[in-house]
Amino acid sequence: MAETTKIDDGELIASATVADEAEDTAEAAAVDSEAEEKDASSPFYKEVSDPRLFITRFKQKPRRRQMNQRISMYVERAKRLLRGHETIRVHGIEEGMATACSVVEILRREGIAVVNSMQTNLNVQSSPKSRHPFANGTYLSMDFVLGRGELSAYVTDRKQRKLVALFEQKDPERTGKISKADAVALDMGDAFYSTEEEQAAAAAFADTLGDEISMPDFIKYASYFINHNLRLPVFFDRCAEVYGLTSRPRGRGRGRRGKGRKGDAAAATEDSPTAVSGE
Repeated sequence: MAETTKIDDGELIASATVADEAEDTAEAAAVDSEAEEKDASSPFYKEVSDPRLFITRFKQKPRRRQMNQRISMYVERAKRLLRGHETIRVHGIEEGMATACSVVEILRREGIAVVNSMQTNLNVQSSPKSRHPFANGTYLSMDFVLGRGELSAYVTDRKQRKLVALFEQKDPERTGKISKADAVALDMGDAFYSTEEEQAAAAAFADTLGDEISMPDFIKYASYFINHNLRLPVFFDRCAEVYGLTSRPRGRGRGRRGKGRKGDAAAATEDSPTAVSGE
């Protein structure tokens, strides 16, 4: 067990706010169509420049369902980080070490990440002016350095399920293939506000395919158009506006008149295709 030197307060403070990074599941801000811009400063993108993921302890002991939801949140965020960075760091602090191990194992098993290194640390921190719970004293941490896996460049989870629905829209006979012309005609570059570089990369990948495209190849092709910083609500709204796919569910049970679980289940059955395994 290695003993490390003092850690910058900014790193520890960032760990306290990691729950705020679940913007994909919580944000529902409307997008003004008159302010459309194809750059990183537009309302369509949320910049994630820090390739680090801090996992700390719960304020109180969570239930099993809460723990699973928290792990899923971290896994989804790590996948997005790996699409934008060659390597990322996952830091588990104290009780968060077990969660960090679960997150890393899921990423490794799905082919999203490879583990470059792992180490445990005994950290000594002294900052009398800070109110952070780890600002003073000694605490344990586990640090992982992850690299990109074979499938890290492609969209996953909820975005992938939308792409599967889009593929099945063009394949009503369920043959498992669509023509390349149909895929190109979708014009996903404009639909998802892709840059010229992203559209050029997608065109280069399409040139390597035949006249017919399978579902896995379609997901790979579409992934080139979808920037890893594209906000999830924007992605869902564009799928609804451009391709007629059901928009994102608005969350369960808002007050007594909320739809609750039954309403969410009914909305999900309208566009819940089977996801492609491993991608």
